[in-house]
Order: sequence, then structure tokens, then C-alpha cells
Amino acid sequence: MNDTYGHATGDEILKKVADTLQKAFRSIDYVCRIGGNEFAIVMVEMTSDLNYTIEDKIAAANERLASGADARYMGHKSMDDNR
Repeated sequence: MNDTYGHATGDEILKKVADTLQKAFRSIDYVCRIGGNEFAIVMVEMTSDLNYTIEDKIAAANERLASGADARYMGHKSMDDNR
């Protein structure tokens, strides 16, 4: 991304991913960038019987990010535009 669109766009995308993850999870959870384009979520007071919740939140965040709406807003094509 940085090589194609520049660091400013890459920074905006990282901010959008972080914002999307923060909105998808609870305010007591921690969204952390652990390097490059990798993020980790530390979920407080979770139990294994709530695995479906974690999977649903991640799927919803991925769907929102993959929709391409934000890429078009920033003046760039989404991956879907190339099909």
C-alpha cells in the first residue's frame, strides 16, 4: 500500500482499521497494533463459551473493511473495482 499510494494513505488505512476494530469490540477491550499491518485484540473478562461472539465481531469488521466504501471515499479503487 505504501509503495503504491504513499505513506500518508497507508497511515489513513491503518487508522481506519484500528477505528473499525475499536467500534466492533467493547470499550473494555484493547485494540493493539503489534507491527506492520498486524493487530491484536485483548478481550477482558471473556470465557470460551463466547467464542461465537469473537468470530462474529471479526467477521463484521472484515466485511466492513472489505466493502470498498472507504477506499472509494479516499479516491482510490477498491479491490472489487478491479473485477
